[in-house]
Amino acid sequence: MYYFYSVCHTASNVTKFGITTQNPLSKDFKPRSTLWDKHLRRFKVTKANQHKKLVYNLMHQSHDLNVIQKWKDYYFDFYNVYENPLFIHSHMVKKRPSMSGSKHPMYGRSAIREKNMKWYNDGVNTNVFVTEGTQPQYYKAGRIIHKGNPNKRQSAESNRKNAIGHSRPVLSPHGVRFESVKAAAASVGISATAMLGRITRGVSGWKYI
Repeated sequence: MYYFYSVCHTASNVTKFGITTQNPLSKDFKPRSTLWDKHLRRFKVTKANQHKKLVYNLMHQSHDLNVIQKWKDYYFDFYNVYENPLFIHSHMVKKRPSMSGSKHPMYGRSAIREKNMKWYNDGVNTNVFVTEGTQPQYYKAGRIIHKGNPNKRQSAESNRKNAIGHSRPVLSPHGVRFESVKAAAASVGISATAMLGRITRGVSGWKYI
């Protein structure tokens, strides 16, 4: 005999449909479902208390498995079981085909070789790994290998550039010459760093000579 049954967990109101050859209303019956077992463990349903928390329903029985299968298909379609969160079947994860090994589209191929990727650097501290011919302007082939803390290197480089910029003569928007950024900044009451920002951004007409 084949049985089509449902079992409902009353606390969560989640239901499971199933087909079995054992009477689902018997005391010894236990559905075979890893997903259902996981759900019950989550809600601490045990063999001792399941009679209070689970409700079984014998829906159809027949000696013909095809008949039971048709009833299953009917109920699954009627309740849209795989999309309905009130059924445990909707919690099933649809596994994607494995893409490992020889099944992977890049198996036996190298993206680095096919895209002709190479290292380029700006001559100071920045490296990029890009396709040949797409590197930023003025970048040259090769990679700079840094030692020590990169933040300290960048800070030192930034300070060096600022020192060079501060020592250059500056021309005001009115044509007044100043021997350094610091002197120009003092004339308008701002910091040398703020004046350097004005010059590099081209604000208010301040510029290097």
